[in-house]
Amino acid sequence: MKNIKKILIAGAIGVFVISSVGCNMVAKTPEAIKRAPVATVNGETITKEQLDLRMVPTTSSFETQYGKDWKSNPQYVTSFEEERTKTRQGMIDDIVILQHAKDAKVIPTDKVIDDEAKIQLEATVKQVGDEAKFAEALKQYGFTKETYTTFLKGSIKVSKAVEGLLKDVKVEDAKVQAEYDANKTTKYTKEKNLVHIFRILSIAEADSKAIIERLNKGEDFAKVATEISTDAATKASGGELGDYFYDESQNQGNIDPQLGKAAMTMDVNKISAPIKTTEGFNIIKVTKKVVSEPKAFADVKEEIRTTLLNALKQTTITTNIKKWEDDLGKKLVKYDKNM
Repeated sequence: MKNIKKILIAGAIGVFVISSVGCNMVAKTPEAIKRAPVATVNGETITKEQLDLRMVPTTSSFETQYGKDWKSNPQYVTSFEEERTKTRQGMIDDIVILQHAKDAKVIPTDKVIDDEAKIQLEATVKQVGDEAKFAEALKQYGFTKETYTTFLKGSIKVSKAVEGLLKDVKVEDAKVQAEYDANKTTKYTKEKNLVHIFRILSIAEADSKAIIERLNKGEDFAKVATEISTDAATKASGGELGDYFYDESQNQGNIDPQLGKAAMTMDVNKISAPIKTTEGFNIIKVTKKVVSEPKAFADVKEEIRTTLLNALKQTTITTNIKKWEDDLGKKLVKYDKNM
């Protein structure tokens, strides 16, 4: 289900975006309203109707989450309008990508698109269970298998075009080695690193400095935490957060990444300087620490290369899209009044 939603909302418009006739006419009739342009991109028009189609899964999602009368809530309407603006921008990006891919002769063939769509459809059906469950899942987002397939093919077309445009992007061996050397004790360990952490949380920086002074004079960490920590969840237990496995390669853990990273650099039973997070100012103490051995470079080299390459490609295409759209100047027009 999540896979379907992701494709429907994030999928490229692809074949839905075509030049339209009469889009500049005054929007008085229902047909004129549908044909009204919400953007023109170097000669190609995105109509309100096309944007409405692209917004179908989002509209269905809002109805499911907030009820059919969600439009009566100004907050939901504002959120929807923000999503609509983002969606239009995504459609503009797709057109720009396809136009440059056409110039570079890297537009995928219909056969490549059809074959990939078939593979993805079969995989999704298998994931949700069977055709009946697949159809029901699509229905929740306002689609039939046919309309979903069209959206999917549009997404594949843009994705393959991006692959073609970025085919020469490479990551040098030296950068792979540098990434490993800098992070082998945190990102590329055989097991997740473990730390047992206590913390005292305060809202004001001045309070955290006063806490440090008390601890440096020898006061018990747990006693001070119980007395003045603003963390209701750990206050009663002397600030004990417990055992945590910090896996920086996934940028996740059971604690704020800033606290996890700081904890992994601390010696056991030492007290940290105040660490600012979204919650406030944290003073932490590590009472146990297990640091796993790093994996051999040869075992993670290609994994690192793939991660760096994906990041580089994302940065490259994002930068290129912005430049391409800036270069269009007056050939890129957004009609907010028709949204």
